[in-house]
Amino acid sequence: MEQSLKEKSDSKLLRGILIGGAVGAIISLFDKGTRKNLKYRSEQAKELYHDFREDPSRYTEQWKKTYQEASSIVKEVQEDMKAISSTFNEVKESSNSALRLVKETQKDVKDIGSKVKEAGEELMK
Repeated sequence: MEQSLKEKSDSKLLRGILIGGAVGAIISLFDKGTRKNLKYRSEQAKELYHDFREDPSRYTEQWKKTYQEASSIVKEVQEDMKAISSTFNEVKESSNSALRLVKETQKDVKDIGSKVKEAGEELMK
């Protein structure tokens, strides 16, 4: 019972979406610029279709070339990301080493300060 209600609800939603889309498309055609653009794009699509029918290998070669270029770019990006990650890890390790060095130096400076203070107190006696 619940499933049939859900199916009816989905059906109404889909029908509403389709009707709304159709009404929106029809209303948009009232605009002269939209009609011109639609006509221009449909003429381009026809030309592309006829060109493809005459010489499909031209387009398949172009698609292969584009795919290969995209694959090459993706590989370069992956390599760049690996290099960035490696550099980040090196910087992180260097930062940790520098922090340890600062902490050790801070301890040494405190020790020296204590000794200077002691020496000053001895001189004041």
